[in-house]
Amino acid sequence: MKKKLLSFVLLSSLLPLVACQKLPTSQSKTKNSTSTTSQVKESQNETPSTSSSASKKADNEKLYASVLDMYRPIIVNKSVSSVPSSLATDEAYATNIIFDAVNAGETIQYSFADINKDGKDELLIGSPERVHAIYYLNNTDQPVFAISAGTYAKGGYLSDMKIYSDGTIYCQQFQRMRPEAKAETYEIKNGAFNQIQSVDFSMANTKDGTSLVGLSDASLFELGQESWKDFSDSNDSQTTTNEAKNDSSSKESSSSKSDAKQSGMDINAIQKGDFSSIAGTWKNGRGDTLTFDNNGLVSDKEKVATEYAKFTDGYLTASTGPKSGVGPGGAAMAFLPIGVSLTSAVTSSNDNVDDQSDKNKDRIWTGQSLIGTTDDSYFYYDDSYFYYKVN
Repeated sequence: MKKKLLSFVLLSSLLPLVACQKLPTSQSKTKNSTSTTSQVKESQNETPSTSSSASKKADNEKLYASVLDMYRPIIVNKSVSSVPSSLATDEAYATNIIFDAVNAGETIQYSFADINKDGKDELLIGSPERVHAIYYLNNTDQPVFAISAGTYAKGGYLSDMKIYSDGTIYCQQFQRMRPEAKAETYEIKNGAFNQIQSVDFSMANTKDGTSLVGLSDASLFELGQESWKDFSDSNDSQTTTNEAKNDSSSKESSSSKSDAKQSGMDINAIQKGDFSSIAGTWKNGRGDTLTFDNNGLVSDKEKVATEYAKFTDGYLTASTGPKSGVGPGGAAMAFLPIGVSLTSAVTSSNDNVDDQSDKNKDRIWTGQSLIGTTDDSYFYYDDSYFYYKVN
């Protein structure tokens, strides 16, 4: 009986060993299969991670295409012609900030980075050292403006931005000549942009408000590790090609004045006293004319004062005054490049502005008041405009 029991125990102990002997064979096959697959991918210079990254990058280019197309002319051509007149004020300020940064010599690029780690990349416009604007994707994957930082022409406000590794966006707003400042934190969460904190403080006590919102020891998002791309290197070649075709078609359709001045109002140069981009005669629908040479308004009595000219909502505001410097004040004057609308900021008023001008053309507006002066007849156009309008 003891021998039978011992034999049963030995047989039972052998069964697991026999079963386990099959496992190495199975693992070996799996390993060989994986190795073969890996070798194939390596031979094709493609791994799952790089393939996924390339696909995601291509998707981002498509998802943010409308935003990139709006900023590209600003950055590459120093033109605000692509800025829609219906753009919300905060986003319009962002385009103006970037326009000013480009004209100041900054290299402006863009990058896609998942700063809040939700699986969707945000669009950052600026550089690894200084981000000027952030866009994100909402719950329907539509690009939405979040926030901007830089110098705001209206009111002289400045804003610095920092992005932290946990997705927190810090923004400090202040003015150069005043101590009052504001420290704010934001987040992009669940397809929406939300403010978390807002603290008023005095820069007489501290120049950096991060400690007031609990960020003094927080780690920054490493923007330098992200891939940054020039706007001029965009692969949206089809858009460029179409624009070139449209421009060519437009030139061909022009009649005897095909060599007339094209859009080219350089408001940055005008601010510095160089009027060569608008030299010539400008006329409004009421029969009034303004004539400029390279140095300014051609007049024995009036001049355009650019000493205090400033960029406002995408256009340049200045004023007219007596050429002698003595006499009553003149009127407000706005230099409006293609695509930019006149706003109440030109006269620092709260009047509602119904800009009825042709925003496909460069324009000049001048007046004491906005009330009753914003229909198309009050705007000055290059004299050739009326030729095309009639013919």
